[in-house]
Amino acid sequence: MEWTTLEARVCGATGKPYVQLETVQGAELLLGGGEGGVDRETPSTRFCLNIAAKAFVPGEDGFAQDIDVQLWITPTQIAQLVKQYFSMMLWHTKPVYRQLLERLLRKRWSVMTSCGYKLRLDGSDRLEPYHKTGI
Repeated sequence: MEWTTLEARVCGATGKPYVQLETVQGAELLLGGGEGGVDRETPSTRFCLNIAAKAFVPGEDGFAQDIDVQLWITPTQIAQLVKQYFSMMLWHTKPVYRQLLERLLRKRWSVMTSCGYKLRLDGSDRLEPYHKTGI
């Protein structure tokens, strides 16, 4: 296995380092390797998002280095992505479509979240309903 080190740049707004990646047109996005399941999702549950990308290489022609990216994200973050993806379109449609998306997110949370994380108990984290995630 060959290891590649990418040069991190520093964000002018936050001062934090970042690596810039661009997805490859037509690359399939795979969501898997997760710990979730019916009545099993918790605040620490993660799903693996896999996609082929190109990394930005300073001094070369921009996005020049092929790379496979693995990003482990939470179900709440997935719900945020879904809401953000549909938000502009739903803003300009009838309320029935916004309500349908909310129902789907509510159902996902009610079926998939472990019972112990649906309630607010001392000493444990509650997993907020997915439809209440901020965008």
